[in-house]
Amino acid sequence: MSNAIQMPATGLFLLGLSAYLYSPLRWPALHGRPMALGEFANLVLGSRFRGALHWDAWLTDPERDLIVGGPRTVLELESKSQMD
Repeated sequence: MSNAIQMPATGLFLLGLSAYLYSPLRWPALHGRPMALGEFANLVLGSRFRGALHWDAWLTDPERDLIVGGPRTVLELESKSQMD
């Protein structure tokens, strides 16, 4: 890879990581103690949201759409558009 491509790519990569690098610096002001390595790993990996994010949720849990007021199925959406 040439330097003309490698330098901007490296800069953009580091810019993307900067939010994760800022979090441990800000943590003591919010929580009164330094951030532990496990807490940092949980932040980066999104462990908090693991239960809500499933690839097959739209098939197995139709009630999820009701939370945001969306249609439960594509068939319902089509039947509503045909009624109008």
